[in-house]
Amino acid sequence: MQKTTLKSILAGIAALCLAFASTALGQGITTAGLNGIVTDGHGAPVAGATVAAVHEASGTRANAVTRSNGQFDLTGLRPGVTYNVTVSAAGFQPQTQKNVGVALGESSTVSFTLSTDVVVMEAVSVTDTRDTTFGAGKMGSGAMYDPQAISMVPSIRQDPQDIANNDPRFTLTLNTSTGEFQLSAQGQNFRYNSFLIDGVQANDTFGLNGNGTASWFSLVPFDAMAAFTIDLQPYDIERTAFTGALLNAVVKSGTNEFTGSVSFRYSNQKLRAKHPITGIHEPFNQKDYVGTFGGPIIKDKLFFFLGYEDFKKQAPPPNVNFVPSAADLAKVIAAAKAYGYDPGSLTAPSNIFYGKTFVGKVDWNINEMHRASVTYRHNDSSEPAFAGVSGATFTSLSNYWYQQKRLQAAWQTQLDSNWTPDLHTQFTAAWSKTDDSPINNGKPFPEVFVNGVTGTRLDTGATTTNGGIDLGTEFSRQLNKIFSSEIQGKFYADYTWGNHKIKVGGDTDKQQFTNKFAQAVNGSYTFNNVTTSGVTIVGPDAFAAGTPVAGYTDASVFPGFTIDQAFSHYSFTDFGAAIQDTWRPNASFLTTFGLRFDDPYVPGKPAANQAFQNAFGFTNNTTGSGNYTVAPRFGFNYDLPKVGPLSRIFGEGRTQVRGGLGLFQGTNPQVWLSNSYSNTGALGRVGVTNSAGIPGLVFNPNPATQPIPPGSPPVPVINVTDPKFRPRC
Repeated sequence: MQKTTLKSILAGIAALCLAFASTALGQGITTAGLNGIVTDGHGAPVAGATVAAVHEASGTRANAVTRSNGQFDLTGLRPGVTYNVTVSAAGFQPQTQKNVGVALGESSTVSFTLSTDVVVMEAVSVTDTRDTTFGAGKMGSGAMYDPQAISMVPSIRQDPQDIANNDPRFTLTLNTSTGEFQLSAQGQNFRYNSFLIDGVQANDTFGLNGNGTASWFSLVPFDAMAAFTIDLQPYDIERTAFTGALLNAVVKSGTNEFTGSVSFRYSNQKLRAKHPITGIHEPFNQKDYVGTFGGPIIKDKLFFFLGYEDFKKQAPPPNVNFVPSAADLAKVIAAAKAYGYDPGSLTAPSNIFYGKTFVGKVDWNINEMHRASVTYRHNDSSEPAFAGVSGATFTSLSNYWYQQKRLQAAWQTQLDSNWTPDLHTQFTAAWSKTDDSPINNGKPFPEVFVNGVTGTRLDTGATTTNGGIDLGTEFSRQLNKIFSSEIQGKFYADYTWGNHKIKVGGDTDKQQFTNKFAQAVNGSYTFNNVTTSGVTIVGPDAFAAGTPVAGYTDASVFPGFTIDQAFSHYSFTDFGAAIQDTWRPNASFLTTFGLRFDDPYVPGKPAANQAFQNAFGFTNNTTGSGNYTVAPRFGFNYDLPKVGPLSRIFGEGRTQVRGGLGLFQGTNPQVWLSNSYSNTGALGRVGVTNSAGIPGLVFNPNPATQPIPPGSPPVPVINVTDPKFRPRC
């Protein structure tokens, strides 16, 4: 078991004029905010002024009152849209700024100077106040995309990974074994990122998927996203569970108008280049349908939004390098069928990749103080796995292959409340369920390697008499079921007091896993060419006869145990608590100090194995439960004055210095911990080889009654978790 050590992450050392925006402090992950200062004509703060922000398209309204220093804050707003902001105060003329843009995770600044003169003025119309470079709350580094920016991202796959890949601090690498893309942030492993949809994790928590997410393809259609943010070093205490990048997509909301969109993308072999070696167009067909629709249920009150994507791709299977002779191929297939098993053929019955995604969202403007939303997401995707098909001197039959499915359903509900002009709370609850279990093409059967097969190597054109054919149920898919569920809860409160905004709250994330994984429980046999007394029996004939067997592996349950004790059933919960003070003494300077506490809790221990403890002197049922992390966070932002000595250095344009220091805790692939629950000694493995044939062993086609060769007792497999193990920081 790998042990991780606590590492500090230094970030944002006084960066100047960052080209990419970052998350603003004191704002929720799924919402936007507005802040500013209201002054009179002499620059003095105006206290007690009423600030009203209205999203005209939905009638969504938020109110605030300026404090004694003239500052105000509006939180829990819809992101990626524009608001009309009006300020009124006794003795002053009202003033309105229209089309003020707000961005996901940010608190945009809009300030007012009120006049006592009776002047007839039209409302000021702001084309777009979202500043992608400067902002009072920007301290770390990252990027923000609204719907227009998302639509301009060049992406054939329509995957959020391609949005992040616009940033040079990311690297997108193709996993050639699975066809998935892996997104690395600043050199970190792709599994250390966290992908949120409406604030809910859509990660591959178990840690075996090749792209780090819960789907083979895009988790949410581009056309269904209201906003997308990338955070690399966000110093807000609410951001957690990553040490690479935090990617956050928010699903669109309905408005008072019915709107929708339909798009279709298509490609085939005629639209692609020829194969660089064969010079021909390989069969290829790809279709991607996307549709969205949203609108009002009750005007100004209740809204819905729906999004759907149907992706399907048919592509050639991996290149086959070894082609068995027709005679040996027929002999192997006939022998398998004589054992009551159909091994398939060399031709792929279908090489179909598919992905279906559905998102639905309901927004409810309860009143001007409270707003709620419910989001549902369903991802169903699958890709074929061609195990053993591309060996230099061996290949496999189609029922040795399998489909690797990924299925996830998730619910999320959120309540934003402005109890007073100074007190805002946000409550989030979420539940998700995932099934990553593969589906075998054929019925259960032992794995069989038949060597000594005559055939042709396509890379050299040479004929070989010692090629191989793989068939049966693949070694690691003989018993392989992975189920997980996740329950997330979060509550944070912001209270503004003078120049300070205090945030306090906590979150919990409970993950439950069932991993039914046992290799070689059906048995695994190898048949080679064997020469006895001057007579050679070739592999295909040995398989047909069931003997001699040159290699054998089997996993079996030890006496006193059950197969269920070889499965992993456990839960892992992280409890987080945090407090933060954001101090803004004036319009030019803002700083934040925060402290976050995370405590992992594992209620159940692996089954103790006394024989292991007797042999090694320590127990095997340890966990990392209680290995807490205390993570301090600090960030600052300073707008340099446009006059004085510094202006002569930096010019009269706007110059901003920002940075911070913080410790971030991520999550580890749970498969690391799962092994200590499944490998407790309940299951033993036999591995025997003999080039002349294993004495007394004859092939048994029944996967449920595999033999144990004489003199070959099973060896227990035991994994142990270091008691000092903690989530990665």
